[in-house]
Amino acid sequence: MVDLETKDGYDINYCLNKSPLPPTFNFAARVTDPETGRYMEVHTDQPGMQVYTSTTVPKFKAKRGAEYGKSCAICFETQKYPNAVHIKSFPSIAVQPGKDYLHLVTYSFGTIKDNNY
Repeated sequence: MVDLETKDGYDINYCLNKSPLPPTFNFAARVTDPETGRYMEVHTDQPGMQVYTSTTVPKFKAKRGAEYGKSCAICFETQKYPNAVHIKSFPSIAVQPGKDYLHLVTYSFGTIKDNNY
């Protein structure tokens, strides 16, 4: 567990493990709230995922007096590999004119009963 308020947070791209067999829609991440048992899971057909915590967000007030700021959120952005155009061993990121482009991602939410995870 990382206390993001006292750290620099995250801004990193992960290379995901992909199944070699169709369908290639794979688990990418799971984040949980240990107090409530709420969770979010990410599944995608993409080879990479940028994980970013809002390290540059200035403090601001929201509804009911809540205050938000640095590290108030986390983003899971599925994508191709950054800089793939320059690294031949990476999968191609080229999108061809006139051809459809499909990028699949799901964000699933739920709760874990009894917080036994």
